[in-house]
Amino acid sequence: MSIPSSARTFVKVIASISLCLGALSVLTSLLSIVRLELFPDQERGTLQGLLGVPIPPRFSWVLRDTLELSLANGALSLLFICVGCGLLYQREWARRGIMALLLIVTLVNFSVLPLMGVLFDTVMTLLTPEMIVALETTTLLHQARWTFLGFGVVVAIAVAVLNGWMIWRFRAPEIRAQFH
Repeated sequence: MSIPSSARTFVKVIASISLCLGALSVLTSLLSIVRLELFPDQERGTLQGLLGVPIPPRFSWVLRDTLELSLANGALSLLFICVGCGLLYQREWARRGIMALLLIVTLVNFSVLPLMGVLFDTVMTLLTPEMIVALETTTLLHQARWTFLGFGVVVAIAVAVLNGWMIWRFRAPEIRAQFH
C-alpha cells in the first residue's frame, strides 16, 4: 500500500515543530534555572520588592516553586524532543506519545484559565485606591477582566480544536500505516 505524500508531510512537519518547540522550551527552562541559581533571592521578592505590592496568596506558589516549575517544563520539553525524533524515525511509540502530549497540553491550557483571574487581581493591586473608586475606571476594569478571561477561553478552545484535529489525523489509517 502506497502512503500519500500529504500523510508523510504531515508527520514530518509535526516532528519538526515538536523538535523546534521542544528545543526552544528546554533552552528557556535552562536559562530560568541558571538565573534562579545565580540570583536565588531575587525571584521571590521581585514583585513585592520593586513595587511594594504584597503577593496574593493564590499566586505566591508560582513564585515559591519557580525552580520546580522550570524543571517540570524542561522535562516535558525533553519528552517533546524525544517524541519528535521518534516521529522522524516513524516509531509507533512516538505516534502514541505525540497524541498523549497533545492531550496533556490541551488539559494544561484549560487548567491555567483560573490563574488568569488571579493574575488580573494582582495587576489590580498596582492601582491606587482613587483609580479603583472612579466609576469609569471600575467599568473599564470590569470590561478588561472579562475581555482578558474571554480571550483566554477562546485561545484554550482554539488550541483544543487544533490538538484534537492533530490527534484525529494521527489515528487516521494513512498516518498509522507509516509507523512500526
